[in-house]
Amino acid sequence: MPILHTAVMDTTDMRSLSRDARHERRVQVIRLRKAGYSYDAIAAQTGLSRTGVFDICKRHAVGGAKALHDAPGAGTDQGTVDQGRRPPSARPEAAAPCPSLLST
Repeated sequence: MPILHTAVMDTTDMRSLSRDARHERRVQVIRLRKAGYSYDAIAAQTGLSRTGVFDICKRHAVGGAKALHDAPGAGTDQGTVDQGRRPPSARPEAAAPCPSLLST
């Protein structure tokens, strides 16, 4: 049985980049795609995942050049550490205990 070697590719997490760097990376993806490169080739050259490259191309096809910019309030530049989560005071475990449980 032949031994199958798989290469592990390090990919760049776009969330770790600055807002400007994310935009430049997206522009680079679109330029490479327009030049005829495959999603796999673009992924290898940019350090993004193939899915990330595809999503950027899809986003550009639907929304044009404007879609390459971050949505308002998106990204790490806003100082959001707990992205996508409710503030601690709005989480159920932070709510006050039920009064009926206190009268024991």
